[in-house]
Amino acid sequence: MGPDTPENAPVTDAESAPLEKAAPRAEAASPDEPSGEAARARPPRRRRRSVVYGLLERAIVLSLAFGAVHLLGFRAYTAMLSGTGSIALTHRLFGAAYLLLHACFVFLVPTLLLAAALLRAFELATTRRKK
Repeated sequence: MGPDTPENAPVTDAESAPLEKAAPRAEAASPDEPSGEAARARPPRRRRRSVVYGLLERAIVLSLAFGAVHLLGFRAYTAMLSGTGSIALTHRLFGAAYLLLHACFVFLVPTLLLAAALLRAFELATTRRKK
């Protein structure tokens, strides 16, 4: 480590000066959008995704998952509950998966759908009231 190493090199004024912000590019503005300071102060608009769509997506995913295990015949592996089925680990896992997805399909999917419907009705009512 001599005096010519980068750690010990003298700092010049150009290197120590703060970087200046680049000027924003001028884009063609539409007649109804503000220009100048008002346009720069406002953050860009993002379309906010409604919670309703999230609830509906979850309901659809759970329904498809249950439909898949039902079509694959996992219902036959639920005999492990009564002790009459196979005791193989994979059979017990298939039965447990079917039971879990069946419970989700019976209890969660209707709840998610009702919540989505009520939330959407509330959103529509509040937006109409504001107008």
